[in-house]
Amino acid sequence: MQRVSPYRQTVLLGLLAGAVVLQVAWLLIRWGSAAQTLWYADLTYLAVIYLSTAFSAGALRVAAIDHRVNAGLLFGAMLMLSAGESVWVYFDLFTTHPPDASVADLCYYTFYLLLGVTLLRQSGAGLRSLSTVAVLLDSVLVVGVIGVFAWFFFLAEVATDSTTSILIRVVTLSYPALDLGLLIVILLALRNGCTAGQTLLSVGGLTVYIVADLTYAYLSSRGAYMSGNWIDLLWTVGTVALALSSWHPVDRPHLSPPLKLQSWLRQWLPILPYVSVFASGVLLIVSTQRPSVATPGVVWGTVLLFGLVMLRQAVAFTENTRLTRQLGRSQAQLTHQAFHDALTGLPNRTLFVDRLEHFLTQFAQQDLPVSVLGIDLDGFKLVNDSLGHAAGDALLLQASQRMASVLEAGDMLARIGGDEFTVIVTGRVVPALAAAVAAELNRRLSRPFQIGQQQVYLTASIGLSTAGHHTDTAADLQRQADLALYHAKASGKNTYHAFTPELAHTVHVREHMSRELHFAIDRNELSIAYQPQFQGQQLIGVEALVRWHSAVLGDVPPNQFIGVAEDTGLIFAIGEWVLEQACRQAANWNAAGQPVRVAVNISPRQFAHQNFVALIASALTRHRLPASLLELELTERLVVEDLQRAAVTITHLQQLGVRVSLDDFGGGQSSLSFLMLLPVSALKIDRNFVINAEQSAAGQRVIQAITTIAHALGLRVVAEGVETAAQRALVESLGCEVIQGYLLGRPMSAADLQLPFSPRIPPALHNVGSGDEGRLARPVHCLEP
Repeated sequence: MQRVSPYRQTVLLGLLAGAVVLQVAWLLIRWGSAAQTLWYADLTYLAVIYLSTAFSAGALRVAAIDHRVNAGLLFGAMLMLSAGESVWVYFDLFTTHPPDASVADLCYYTFYLLLGVTLLRQSGAGLRSLSTVAVLLDSVLVVGVIGVFAWFFFLAEVATDSTTSILIRVVTLSYPALDLGLLIVILLALRNGCTAGQTLLSVGGLTVYIVADLTYAYLSSRGAYMSGNWIDLLWTVGTVALALSSWHPVDRPHLSPPLKLQSWLRQWLPILPYVSVFASGVLLIVSTQRPSVATPGVVWGTVLLFGLVMLRQAVAFTENTRLTRQLGRSQAQLTHQAFHDALTGLPNRTLFVDRLEHFLTQFAQQDLPVSVLGIDLDGFKLVNDSLGHAAGDALLLQASQRMASVLEAGDMLARIGGDEFTVIVTGRVVPALAAAVAAELNRRLSRPFQIGQQQVYLTASIGLSTAGHHTDTAADLQRQADLALYHAKASGKNTYHAFTPELAHTVHVREHMSRELHFAIDRNELSIAYQPQFQGQQLIGVEALVRWHSAVLGDVPPNQFIGVAEDTGLIFAIGEWVLEQACRQAANWNAAGQPVRVAVNISPRQFAHQNFVALIASALTRHRLPASLLELELTERLVVEDLQRAAVTITHLQQLGVRVSLDDFGGGQSSLSFLMLLPVSALKIDRNFVINAEQSAAGQRVIQAITTIAHALGLRVVAEGVETAAQRALVESLGCEVIQGYLLGRPMSAADLQLPFSPRIPPALHNVGSGDEGRLARPVHCLEP
């Protein structure tokens, strides 16, 4: 694309403005003799045309790529106008009798054709649908009425003037015909929006041209036109507007018409055809009452217009029918989207509740049971986070297809949200068959899923509720299924559980416990017990265990209230309180010259909090406690759920100097491989491994394997739940260097834990046999249910 100097275009605009001013001045003053009038009129207008053509040529050279064709067409039109006007001026000035038709007329015809094509391209008008056909018919109706009026007032006289040749009449009538054709294009552009300023200039320029042409035809029919008439100024204005519409360089912003103009066009253009046809009808009445040479044309023109009106109505009816069908499809689609899940296409919660209420009403009348299965996909979050949302979506689709394959006609599967689904089981003769459906769902969902090149595994926790009498509502069944589902998850997942009244009682107890737990800290009902940890005869640390003595419920075991605290979110406040008390006590011991490392259990929700590391750092600073005297105990389940995030958080904690250990190792989804990814300091072997080691050689080999790998990774190994001297001797022989259990010390208050603290049994008892001597009560851990 070539560049045109802005100075050059400015000079052209200045010259163009000067030529226009000169023409206006001459029309006002009309200096010169009568013989010179023709020369002034023709040459001033010719100067405007030449300068406008030069301006459009410059616009073509700087036009943006997407406007190059339009600018080229407009330049071609201006070039044809220049050629035609040059020929016409020659005939007008240098010949006594100009020819009836000449090459100038061909140039003018080409000029009009190129202008029409340019305007169609600028406005984007086309016949791509019935709606654009309707717009075309509206435009033809309006222009047809204008043509009928023009015929009535002056064109009929030109067409029937026997004193002129047929060629003159054809050429004379061809220009109004072309003008009417361009007027159709203008109306199409206006109905199509014509939001660009360039299109508005083209429309304005063409409109002025049409008015000038029709006025010229009228005056010529009356013999009242001669060069230098004021209508010459209309052609000048139209020419300048067309030239300006071609200017669209790359860096020029799009211009838009005022909003009021756009609003006016949208409001009145659709009405204009009917007003025009009404006016044509009035003209028909006037013409038939006063017959003239124009009357037959008015009659036939009006008949044709009314025929077009009938065709327009047929198109409108067809379009309305199509829009009605389309609206029906859209409404059906919106209804489907409102009541179905976008990913799986399954019914959503809204449709599920509606169908459940319907089934309850229908089947209650027939005394047939209705069951609801609440389904939660265990392990889905891990897959979604590790493999990405696309893999998660694919997994949900496959899982929903498997679940649907279990159901029978009349049953309903719905996706409630995320990885939660519900099933309505209807028509089964006995409720036990609904349990069979739940068992089959468990079985099918436990099979591996193929996601891309990987196999992934899921399980499902399912809660089952069945309408036992006609008073059950949809909300009752949902609540009961949710309670049963919660119990299934608490029971280890990958199972189903049916709702029972006892379960409702348990839930009631938990709700009561939850209410009391809200006030436990404010009422000073919580306390900390410390259980010592020994390496040989040396006390190396204590584990802080929270206890709750409720004024209403009495002593509540941690394995009951910790789960409630997790579910209600109270675990944050309780966990922070435990951390504060443990750090304060460790700081007091350290200040007294007895540094003891304190281990604090951390819940999954605490560990996942974004400010967890900052909370630990703040507690250490606030109590002036060395970081080496604080150890945080995490469960396997906590780190396995998001291994990468857990590794990052543990690294930040170790950078503070805080030690991190894995609690109850071996009791969950143990994987020795992830020990290499986690910068922990110690492993605490689950007490069940200690018990098994007493009973079998295989159990001993498991502990020995754990300790061997742990020591190779530089980790300490702590044996939990040691209750007999025989157990202590055994686990120490298998490589466990740190011992914790009732054998050496029960959990006790800080006041009872007098430092230095010694084991409760002498070393001589290490060799006691493997019987039950010295077995004590099982310990209860903090922050682990």
